[in-house]
Amino acid sequence: MGKTKTHQWLYYFACVICFSLFILLLPAQTWANSYLDELVERAQHLQLAQHPYWLKLVHYKPDLFGGYTSEVLSRDFFNAPDGHHNPETELNATLAAFFSDLEETDQQQNPQCRFIARYHWLNSQLDFDPDRLEPRTCQRFTDWYNTIDPHRLTLIFPAGTDNSPSSMFGHTLIRIDRQDQTESTRLFSYSINYAAETDETNGVMFAFKGILGGYPGRFSIMPYYEKVNQYNQMENRDIWEYQLNFSTEEIDRLLRHAWEIGQVDFAYYFFLENCSYRLLELLDIARPGMHTADEFDWFAIPGDTVHVALEQEKLLARAIYRPSQRSRIQHVLSRLTDEEQALVLDLADGRLPVDDPSLQQLDPSRRAVIYETAYDYVQYRHNQGEADRDAIAKRSYQLLMQRNPLPTETGMPAVPTPPIRLDQGHGSSRIALGYVNDDHRDVIELRLRPAYHDLLDPRAGYTDGAQINFFDLSLRHDFDRDKTRIHAFRLVDIVSLVGRDDFFKPVSWKFNMGLERWPIDASPDERLVFALNGGGGLAFSLSDRAKLYTLADATLLGHDRLDHSLSAGIGPNVGLIWDFTPNWRLMLNSRSQRFADDLDLTYVEHRVAQSFHWNRDSSVRLQWLRRGPDGQTTDTINLSWHWYLK
Repeated sequence: MGKTKTHQWLYYFACVICFSLFILLLPAQTWANSYLDELVERAQHLQLAQHPYWLKLVHYKPDLFGGYTSEVLSRDFFNAPDGHHNPETELNATLAAFFSDLEETDQQQNPQCRFIARYHWLNSQLDFDPDRLEPRTCQRFTDWYNTIDPHRLTLIFPAGTDNSPSSMFGHTLIRIDRQDQTESTRLFSYSINYAAETDETNGVMFAFKGILGGYPGRFSIMPYYEKVNQYNQMENRDIWEYQLNFSTEEIDRLLRHAWEIGQVDFAYYFFLENCSYRLLELLDIARPGMHTADEFDWFAIPGDTVHVALEQEKLLARAIYRPSQRSRIQHVLSRLTDEEQALVLDLADGRLPVDDPSLQQLDPSRRAVIYETAYDYVQYRHNQGEADRDAIAKRSYQLLMQRNPLPTETGMPAVPTPPIRLDQGHGSSRIALGYVNDDHRDVIELRLRPAYHDLLDPRAGYTDGAQINFFDLSLRHDFDRDKTRIHAFRLVDIVSLVGRDDFFKPVSWKFNMGLERWPIDASPDERLVFALNGGGGLAFSLSDRAKLYTLADATLLGHDRLDHSLSAGIGPNVGLIWDFTPNWRLMLNSRSQRFADDLDLTYVEHRVAQSFHWNRDSSVRLQWLRRGPDGQTTDTINLSWHWYLK
């Protein structure tokens, strides 16, 4: 009986404890729900869901007919089911998520930590009560932040590289510098990079799919030396570094947002939603008063975006130029005699023993330069995958052993900093208005080009010998016939003319596609046909100011008046580019295309064009063109004024 009463008392005691816990927990949950309702009401009163900074944090963009859509593709970036399109429900769901008691592990984060940038901003607007909304310790973020150890932000702008259309636009990334960083340790800093997620190695295919948004884009944070090795050494791009004046608070904002978007996918578009555009968004997040990304609605070319960013008041602290391995080699070679250059090449190729008596007769400092340059050239060829690894290692060791006992200082000056930075070149968009005398008819021409650069545009800030145009439209009005029509519409027009020498032997090439006027029948008016043209060959630098090139061209025409709607032609293409002055360029070009089938003609084209510019924003061109079937050519003279816009 006593044991039964004891069990009853234990049972009653347990019931009291459970009831008490229920009473204690019920008000806490009600309290939390009450505080959430209060926060949501205050957020609605302040219209935070429409605040520009909230829209930036979730990457909302206005829809054409009202409403918003986020550019983020990953579903787990949103807390509300319709958060991809609804800023208000996403804000409310984010506030509710902050009350989660989810514990942080290696596999999961509390929403306050997963969306740490949103948490800090909403806290700054709503002033969370820590007694009613417990702040969480975000250890994973803290460890990551301490590893990066941020002190300064540096915007990195690698130039384009020869013969690669996907790189001619250049690239941008952000380096996060440490406080105690030195010149020798900067490579161990971290960098923030945005790029298309792809294994594509074909540059033309990458550009084509990138235009159509065929790749997802993703941010990554990695040691800076990995990107330097890729861009500066492996791809031989010169690099400009722009140290930025951001406060500690602004840097923290940027890193918190980088943490949020580190594993989400965006749509990658070559012309707009690319590396430069996304990094502008990061800079705008860091400094809420900046709205640089909003200035780019259709095209975001790296040179333009960097220019716009650096226009912000007191943003640029310092600009640093870092030449590529190839630029350094070319600079030294330009200061060597022909005999010394031959020694460098023979040493690198292994045709000359490193202890050859002819080398011992040279001045020690000149000998040191020759050994150094030969070593650098061997390494360059290794990076390009041109030689056997064992042979490279053996030759490199031999060259270094001969170099070591020689004077450290050789008197060879450093590569000079270009007078015009990459961001200081002309704007990539162009409008041109010109008078055309077309076979004795008076014509006015309007040309519109959204991007990017051609061989007659002002050259400063752009890759020499590189041309890449997209959506170049030419409209002409013939006053004699009172007719306006499309003269040409080039979807893409790429040319790469890189001079060859004994050390560097690139192949020059061209590719263009679009609509053009061609004489395909007896009509006095040339027909607008689809034209696909490509070619390859060689270019030779005659001097620092002149370049000669010769290409083999092939053309495919498409029109319903042609047999089988297609006709193909092939023939030579030769030209000369000559810079009279840094502001005045002359181009001579002659090409011939032999077509069979029903065309059965030889199309010839001879061109003399010159361009003069006095600043980066405008230029004037004069061109004479003789073109048409052989024996039936017509002459055209074109005088035009070109304006360049960011």
